[in-house]
Amino acid sequence: MSEGTLYRYSRAALIKDGLLAAAGLALAFLPFALASPGRVAATVFGLIGLISLVLGIRTWRRRGVRFVLTGDGLGRGPVELSWEDMTGLRLRHFATRREQPEGGWMELTVSAPGRRITVDAGLDGFAVVARAAHAAALANGVALDRATVVNLRALGLDVPEGNVRQ
Repeated sequence: MSEGTLYRYSRAALIKDGLLAAAGLALAFLPFALASPGRVAATVFGLIGLISLVLGIRTWRRRGVRFVLTGDGLGRGPVELSWEDMTGLRLRHFATRREQPEGGWMELTVSAPGRRITVDAGLDGFAVVARAAHAAALANGVALDRATVVNLRALGLDVPEGNVRQ
């Protein structure tokens, strides 16, 4: 893959996720430090701790992740995906509250035979990567599911009806 633009997860997104993980761990283990919770409470707090730990590990690992966007494709570490080989595009939106659909985050998955790269909205340059993947999907005639079409349109990108999977 040729030289391209390097993108990383934003420092603000990493700090926010790190603080959420730390708060979750504190919330989960504070009852054990202050008292002896019963079995049900211990299970609930243990699950909160486990989820928080997974978020913390995921955040720690993402601090070193770099994506390279070129005119030829997208790369993440050793995985390179050529736009010519692209066979799938999925853009999902995860709302944090049902009453506020504009809240939450997006996750873009680009796939080719034997390879897949997933990027979420915490990436600096997420919109640029999404536009490039959108253009490649249209050029390759990739059929898109309804949810992806709705989310692409929310980003201001047009999707012809011929690219919509029924």
